[in-house]
Amino acid sequence: MKDRPDVCYAHNGAVAIAYQVFGEGPINLVCVPGFVSNLYWNWELPEFSRMLTGLGSFARVAILDRRGVGLSDRLSPQDLPPLEVVMDDIITVMDEAGIDRAAVWRSTSAPGLARSPARGRCWSAPRSKTSPRAQGWCSKTPASTS
Repeated sequence: MKDRPDVCYAHNGAVAIAYQVFGEGPINLVCVPGFVSNLYWNWELPEFSRMLTGLGSFARVAILDRRGVGLSDRLSPQDLPPLEVVMDDIITVMDEAGIDRAAVWRSTSAPGLARSPARGRCWSAPRSKTSPRAQGWCSKTPASTS
């Protein structure tokens, strides 16, 4: 696919986190897929490609392959990172992409992402296509950012 965005790498310590930035819009959106992701092949899957293209039609999107997944550096099972390291990886990608604040979409296989009121407007994802949040902007925001 010729419209696939370039893959970039942000380094959190010695670990390289793969990410892409694409789209235009008034908001920044950081996408954190679950344990099945590959920034190259995501664009080859028609449904996923349509979703990404749709997101990029109204937002500047940064999507990443989490540590140990896809194009990011590999991990052994005993080296799975704690939540704080995953959050540091996301903030590192945001810094590299020049994103100060963003809405954050995560898959249901990336549970427990904590809120970072200073950097993120929303740290949750819709659970189903019929969820009210799946059909529009996330209405749940940290109190300190409203």
